[in-house]
Amino acid sequence: MLISRMRLVSPPTVPLSIIGLFFGAEKFGHRWNIHGDAAALITLFFISGAIALVIEIMALVRVLPELRQEPAQRTPINLFCVGFAALFVAVALAYVLYALSFIARP
Repeated sequence: MLISRMRLVSPPTVPLSIIGLFFGAEKFGHRWNIHGDAAALITLFFISGAIALVIEIMALVRVLPELRQEPAQRTPINLFCVGFAALFVAVALAYVLYALSFIARP
């Protein structure tokens, strides 16, 4: 079975594109209202990041056994895509744990 590289690489690009939209509009002179459009973009960023995290975890669970069973699938581009997905999952989970540490404080 072929590894779907798009399934590994594309979900993290959605939250990154939202950040790019945010900074691009700022560069061209848009002033953000924190109680209006900036709050909506920040909420959209976190929701898309959470959805991307779930999709990435599901993709990694499906791809890692394939890499173990089929040595022919261990090409450099496949390993790069898996590494990129694993890095995204690790960073996203670190941010979630960091946020939860503030909630758990007395």
